[in-house]
Amino acid sequence: MSMPVGLAGSADKTLQRALDAYRDEQGAVAALVSRKLELASQYDVEGMESAVNICFWGRSGSLLLASYLDSHDHLVMLPRNCSEFIYPFLAGFKALSVWEKLLAYPIYSELQFGLEGSFFRGDFPIGAADYYAAVHALFALYGDRPTPWLNTRARFFQLLHVAYAAAMGRRPARTRPLIVYAQHWTNDELARRFIEDFPDGRFIHTIRDPISALDSWFDRELEMERFGAQYRPELARGDDQETPSLGSSARGNGGTDSRDPLRGSAPSALHNDAPSGGLARHSLSAQLAREHLQRASVLRTQRRRLLGRRQSRQCTAPLEEPEFYRPITGFHAAPGKLR
Repeated sequence: MSMPVGLAGSADKTLQRALDAYRDEQGAVAALVSRKLELASQYDVEGMESAVNICFWGRSGSLLLASYLDSHDHLVMLPRNCSEFIYPFLAGFKALSVWEKLLAYPIYSELQFGLEGSFFRGDFPIGAADYYAAVHALFALYGDRPTPWLNTRARFFQLLHVAYAAAMGRRPARTRPLIVYAQHWTNDELARRFIEDFPDGRFIHTIRDPISALDSWFDRELEMERFGAQYRPELARGDDQETPSLGSSARGNGGTDSRDPLRGSAPSALHNDAPSGGLARHSLSAQLAREHLQRASVLRTQRRRLLGRRQSRQCTAPLEEPEFYRPITGFHAAPGKLR
């Protein structure tokens, strides 16, 4: 039984790019399927009901934490920011079969987040042929299941993570590994859907000394504004290709659209006026750049003074958290599943 792929009839540019990427690897996929089938059969997809969700507060090390967890053979996860757009993707492409969604999501993720959301390029690439072969292997295992069983959000979650793990050649230590989903941005709607799909899900909130977090966040914001790169650092190096339209808001607003609760809420409004193309030629004015640099200098001076004051008092306790910082510890309490 061959895997049905009906993307050819779609006028959506994202789906067309996904189909082209899939077709480009067809010659190599067939030779890899048997190996991926042996790996994929080691996972009990339906039984993978345990999941955790990593959320950050500012620049608090959520990506670092995820990188530490990624090497553990009792769990499966996607690298860097590759899982952030799962729910917006599912909301935007409901009509696709789960197999078509699995083919399309890697391209969608990269178009949304650049190299940091890429499966096949960047710091942690997997072979495209390996991934598509893993999807074929999963279809061989589960393609005869009823459509209602296949076309759920939780099933896509499970199949996507197993496809990535099998593409990497990772053999699990147990058949039902823990799924680690890195939501990162604080968003109640995303959290609610996660709990609906995984009722026993847990949240890991990364926090950091507020002064260090502010210093790191400011550096990041300044870097992105100087290049007008819309959270796309690779564009800041002179790539003049327009960011494709995906029928959603530009990443220049932190991927945020006030009309779409799934887009998240970026903690800063610095990107609200960023150009939609995200090109290097759209730089800040010299005056604005100078103002940012002056603000950075003031913040660093204040931070050094505070740290020096702590050291002079031989204070080992963390600085008291400001009021705006505290609520994160109670964030997402509404679903009633947190302990």
